[in-house]
Amino acid sequence: MLGIQVSSILGEVLISIVVASITATIIFTVKSSRNAYRRSRIHKKYPVGGDYISYYEDEMHGQISIVKAPLHLEQRGEKIKGRSKSIGPPDKGGDREYIFEGDILETGYISGVYHNASISDPEIGTFFMEPDPTMKNVYNGIWAGYDSINRKVVSGTYLWRKETKIDIGLISPDDDKDISFALATLGSSLGERYIEPSLLKKFVESRDGSIAIQASVQGEFAGVLLARVLSPPEVLAYHDLIREAGSSQQLCMHKVGLINSCAIRNNYRRQGIGTALTTEAIKRLSGLGCTAIMVISWGSDDSDSIRGILEAMNFKKIANIEKYWREDSIKRDYSCPKCGNPCNCTANIYINEL
Repeated sequence: MLGIQVSSILGEVLISIVVASITATIIFTVKSSRNAYRRSRIHKKYPVGGDYISYYEDEMHGQISIVKAPLHLEQRGEKIKGRSKSIGPPDKGGDREYIFEGDILETGYISGVYHNASISDPEIGTFFMEPDPTMKNVYNGIWAGYDSINRKVVSGTYLWRKETKIDIGLISPDDDKDISFALATLGSSLGERYIEPSLLKKFVESRDGSIAIQASVQGEFAGVLLARVLSPPEVLAYHDLIREAGSSQQLCMHKVGLINSCAIRNNYRRQGIGTALTTEAIKRLSGLGCTAIMVISWGSDDSDSIRGILEAMNFKKIANIEKYWREDSIKRDYSCPKCGNPCNCTANIYINEL
């Protein structure tokens, strides 16, 4: 009888162990599945991994400066790991390499830590980034940590801009969708009716040395640039205009290509699209025999919409003309996005001699 009771008790114990094991396995499997689903969902919803150009504030010789650093991030679910190395000489914040680890939150925000890649350097800190609500593949945030050079805890702003593949080409006269996007983008950036459909059609059809270039990212329209070759009488007129503004530039010695207008859709700004469009325009105008490229930049209140791009591409400012578009805006009845109608913006004139 005792043996039967012991055997029965052992059997119940074994059954309990088996049931507990099965239950634990089921719970573990369900929990793992939920975590895997969550990781997969975050990965698909927020594809953060890739190559970026980052910019961060840093203190150099008692002054705040902006340091540029390529950043590579690898993503697995909600986890990211990466490495960044700043550009430039060491005395200006360059040649410093950091390792990153972080988490992507359910909201798309990213929080994490970084440390210097060198074992002997005690630099360490934290960062927090949020997706820019108006621009794709751009994150804004802050960083804070121990600075081993200045030997103190410091902080500053932080920006990541994902390097995107930009496709560049001419707008086809048969592509009504791209023509519509181009007209809308030009209108929102430069003012409604500044570029009329009939004028855009002339550029698209490549009449009289005119060209219309479009940029797209992953098949989505991102920006447009209009350019043309100036006729000899137009070159002389611009030559006299800039001379009256005090410039000594001998514009009349060149065959001049004019970048007429450039506009980027809001959610694609600060992603290198303006540079890509301008580079393509210079190449095409040069192919048409131009020996100088001129840009009339729309500026107001000391702001300049395209200054950074142009200076990086060896353009130099040769003149600025106050209220350049005033009479034209009244005559053609278009509204400036900055000052309405009439337009009182200053024209900043740039030249690049090829």
